[in-house]
Amino acid sequence: MANQSKDNFYKRLNELAATKIKSKPSDLSSTTLVDYKRAADGTALGIIKENHNYYLKTSLTKGENLSVADF
Repeated sequence: MANQSKDNFYKRLNELAATKIKSKPSDLSSTTLVDYKRAADGTALGIIKENHNYYLKTSLTKGENLSVADF
């Protein structure tokens, strides 16, 4: 019962403070894998395009056919 009352307390506190809980990003963003290369230690370095921005990301996934979800 104590945890439930604490949860309700913090929930009400957030409501009164008018804070927004950050939602998860939607699937509407366009994310594509531009290119990737394997490093000597086996990690994959990929160029990911999200909307109009480019990012370098790493992945430890093994295999030849990588997708955006692997990064």
